[in-house]
Formats: sequence, C-alpha cells, structure tokens
Amino acid sequence: MISFIIGLLLIKMIILDSKEYNLINGIPKTLFNIKENTDLSFYIRATVYQKAFTTITVNNNVSPFKIITTCSYKSIHSNCFTKINKFMVFKQKGAQLAGTNEYSVSNNNTNYIGIHFSTNQNINYLSITINIGGKAYDLSSGLSKNIKNLLPKFPYTFIVPVKKFQRKLNVNFTVINDTIKPFDYAYVYERHLEKGRSLSSVTRKIESSAPKNNQLELSFNHNILHNDINYVNVVVIPKRKISNLKIKIDLH
Repeated sequence: MISFIIGLLLIKMIILDSKEYNLINGIPKTLFNIKENTDLSFYIRATVYQKAFTTITVNNNVSPFKIITTCSYKSIHSNCFTKINKFMVFKQKGAQLAGTNEYSVSNNNTNYIGIHFSTNQNINYLSITINIGGKAYDLSSGLSKNIKNLLPKFPYTFIVPVKKFQRKLNVNFTVINDTIKPFDYAYVYERHLEKGRSLSSVTRKIESSAPKNNQLELSFNHNILHNDINYVNVVVIPKRKISNLKIKIDLH
C-alpha cells in the first residue's frame, strides 16, 4: 500500500502543467514566473500561403527548452496537421537570450497555427511575438493587378489558371515610385488544383531593365513542364518593403 501511494505521488510530480494563450499578430505576449515542466501553447490566426516568424526572449542564462513544435489547425483544439518539430537555438541578446522560429503555412484547411514547447527550468520572464504575413492573389492571364504594401521576408503568391495548350509563362513586374530591385528570384509551382500539391517547384532569376520615370521593370519567363496542370503559382519574397507593385502574367 505504501509503495502504491509513493507511486501515485511520483506520477503526480511529473505531470506537466499546461497553459494556453491566444496571440494577436505582431503583439508581444509577456509571461512571468513560469515553472519548470510547464507545457506552453500559443495560438494565432493564419491561412495557407502565409509565413510565421516567432521570436522568444527570456532572462535565463541557458536555454529553457530545446524543442519547439509548430502545428496547423482548422480550429483551436482540433487535430494538428502539418506538424514540424525544430531545435530552438537561443543567442545572447544583452542580458537576455533570444530565439527565433519560422513556419510556412502549406495546408489548405489552416485557420490557426499553434506554437508549443515545454520548459526544462523555471523562467522568471518570457516574451513571445508571432508575426504572420504574406498573401495570395488570383490573377487572369493578360490582366495586370496592383498590389500595395508588400512587406519584406513574407511570401506573396500569384495564382493563375492554365489552359490545356498554354505552354509558356511570361511574368512582368513594375515597381512604382522606386528604382531599387526588391527581389532577385521567383518560385514557380505547377499544380493540378488551385490549392493542391505542386507537381514541380522551379526557381527563376528575375531580370531588370534600367529604371525609367522613377519605375523599375522586372521580368522572367518559364516554360511549363507538365501537360496536365490547371494552375501555376508564382511566389516572390521581397527583401524590402514595396509600396506599390504591378504584376502581369501572360500565358501562351
């Protein structure tokens, strides 16, 4: 009987405490006096084609946890899909430690992502900020579209339908009221469905002409690799903020 009671006490000692928080995009969440062996979960709204950058700052001398898990969810507390585990590397930042994590949202059913980790020591102070960005746009062949306020490091996806005998893609960008090249490469994905799994992924170098009238023209071409695709996605990731961008995709 005594050994049974001791066993129950030991089990109770190793049960992790769990805490959950809902975050707002770009707004830091600060926690104090977190105990060792605490499961922490942070949820935030996100959709497919977006990217999440997570920054965690603590006042510990050594890393308070090693593994960070990111999951996509249809709703909070639904089943997790597209789960990724990563080692969290903390670096000295003044008198504190800071770590970062990146996650690209790829599942079509995603409405939230969750950041999860378990502490291996007490934490007197923790600050976490999740920045969600990027967006997808539907385009029609031959028609231009103006996009405003594209932010650096986030992916911007342009989706264009492909007809049966269209084999070549010509993409033209115009950076308006700026003459500095905002990206060097585009990523082209060929798909059966608008949000289906890509059949191929190709990186294309973007060429630029000399600036004219405070505008910069950029372009690249892509030969379609598969005969039975329905959509092509063109993705760019700016190196700097773009206030006004015009894009036109022609299919031949």
